[in-house]
Amino acid sequence: MVNFMRDPAGDLPWEEDPAGSDVLHFADYTSFQRHLRKDMRPMLIMFYVPWCGFCKRLKPDYSKAATELNGKNYVIAAMDVERVENAPARRAYNITGFPTILYFERGQVKRTYEGENNKDGIVAFMQDPNAAPVQKEKESDWSADPNSEIVHLTNQGFEPALKDEKSVLVMFYAPWCGHCKRMKPEYEKAAVTMKERKIPGVLAALDATKEKEIADQFKVRGYPTLKYFVNGVFKFDVNVRDAAKIIEFMRDPKEPPPPPPPEKPWEDEEDTEVIFLNEDNFNTLLKRKKHSLVMFYAPWCGHCKKTKPEFSAAAEALKDDPRVVFAAVDCTKHQSLCQSHGVNGYPTIIYFSYLKTKADYSAGRSSKDFISYMTNPNLSATEPVYSKHKLDEL
Repeated sequence: MVNFMRDPAGDLPWEEDPAGSDVLHFADYTSFQRHLRKDMRPMLIMFYVPWCGFCKRLKPDYSKAATELNGKNYVIAAMDVERVENAPARRAYNITGFPTILYFERGQVKRTYEGENNKDGIVAFMQDPNAAPVQKEKESDWSADPNSEIVHLTNQGFEPALKDEKSVLVMFYAPWCGHCKRMKPEYEKAAVTMKERKIPGVLAALDATKEKEIADQFKVRGYPTLKYFVNGVFKFDVNVRDAAKIIEFMRDPKEPPPPPPPEKPWEDEEDTEVIFLNEDNFNTLLKRKKHSLVMFYAPWCGHCKKTKPEFSAAAEALKDDPRVVFAAVDCTKHQSLCQSHGVNGYPTIIYFSYLKTKADYSAGRSSKDFISYMTNPNLSATEPVYSKHKLDEL
């Protein structure tokens, strides 16, 4: 219910999904550490983030494996490392990609799981973790496909192949890249359609893992990357993935509009009455204010972005009241401060009075809602502040 109220339109949290009931979900890093000290059973744990596509695809098989192994002296576990309280796990195990799956024995990490990403592979691994992993089928060489209508480029042939062509779209790819694999049939389909309809232009591809010199020359940093050339001269990057869009572009190649400028950090906005807090000024400011409303947020959070202008408008409306302050904490910068106030979702909005009492704010998120609440806070819902910030005052 708590997760639903934080994000009503989001996916059902894994720990609330009945299909994943046999997966042990760690609520925080502390409980994970406690488990490692007390439970010596072999454990496989998947460190994931909710928005990860690969994680979402693996979850059903992972859950089925947990169900099949339930009661057989194994632990199949998971941890959402996007949550602030689980951030220490990312540092402790150097987690930089998702999902990361680690195998533990007697409370100690033994290895990274590299088996098949399906139920049978996970079950087989847990039953015999020392067995050699099943060799995955070798990826076929796209450039060796005799039926391909794509022009496959190399370091030596790149310039000669492009210099006499007036319109060439080049796909820089990596054989292991999932997005590239999904795009390949669309790219092939577009090439066949262009040939059938006599649409001018060439669709080409270059394996950036083999032809690194060319990839480096054109500053390829991710896959797939599409670049448009005229007579061998690079003109601009293109962001099209499906056949229809590729064909539409090649009919009338035009440079896409530039991307919007990066979003200005909220604390750098000049016309806001919101005060931005950190570990140094949190106590100092709040203990002097009778009514403080603090929004704990993350810059990338969609709900936070929607709330920001309403929160700022309320701060502007009540700026002349010396008893009132609207404040905000960026939890991506001040994790310990957010963790000390139990923040595990964004935005979390908390009311404080002189930093002696606090109450979770659960009313609406319009400026009128904020103003109404701060004009007449629900003090009956407050509770004493028991945190290190309170102790610092004593």
